[in-house]
Amino acid sequence: MLLKNNKLMPYPILSPQRDDYHNIIFSLDSVDFVMQNKTLELKFNVSINDANIIHLIEENKLRLLLHTECPQTKYREIHTILIGENSLLLQGSEINGKLEISSLLISNGINGYSHPKFNNLFRDFSFNFTDGSIFGFSEVYTVIITKENEDLNNVQSIMSIIKYENTQGEKITVDYDTREKIIIKAHPSVYQYYYSYKTNKTFEPLIFSSLIIPALIEVLAAVKDTIEDQTYATKKWYRVLDKSLIKKMKIGLEKSLFERYQLIEIAQSILEFPIGDAFKNVSNIIER
Repeated sequence: MLLKNNKLMPYPILSPQRDDYHNIIFSLDSVDFVMQNKTLELKFNVSINDANIIHLIEENKLRLLLHTECPQTKYREIHTILIGENSLLLQGSEINGKLEISSLLISNGINGYSHPKFNNLFRDFSFNFTDGSIFGFSEVYTVIITKENEDLNNVQSIMSIIKYENTQGEKITVDYDTREKIIIKAHPSVYQYYYSYKTNKTFEPLIFSSLIIPALIEVLAAVKDTIEDQTYATKKWYRVLDKSLIKKMKIGLEKSLFERYQLIEIAQSILEFPIGDAFKNVSNIIER
């Protein structure tokens, strides 16, 4: 459940994503999980640093809840939780891929509520919260639950080059949005050259440099643009690339990677810098 932080509300909402309150912490952090057989143990911490709001929870005027949702399996549950450290057992069979979790404060009915830390817009007013209305929400935290056994060490296992007819000349396109692999679609004339030389080790660096590096740059650009939402994090190709980068560059697919390196540098590193070998091998063939 991705709560919209820019939605206009007629009353203040306590959230790190909004500025309705000044200097009040309501956060979900220290999230971890352990998968054992068919059970997922989810561990996390909830922090609230305001005595007035803690008092409302203790008086049962506010309920502190955890919302868990798996978009892939349509699993969705609400759990009662506590301030501080929490541990929940979830049905692992109902969860796979991305699990989104967020903590919520839900009103049990509060009349004439005001707070000295309201922002300037709300400071001079008091509010009535009906039973079941949202009083506050934390950031949405995403964890990736992977249950299938898969080889995450082989980058070539997530790349497929296929023959694809199109009407725009010898065009090459990349498909990664809806697939577990990165699919490079090559015009039949281009594909024929690839097919003829794909098992020849001499031509492997040339194939990497001319077909796979451009495809990886395209994919990495999409990941960079959606890094906050982790749009592709459940894809097998994403996990393979992430593991490869951690091994080779000591940093995975995260914001700081794209701040430090150009896309072409990252793509070359994934394929162990094939461009130099490509030129060397072509030179050797010409000189024979």
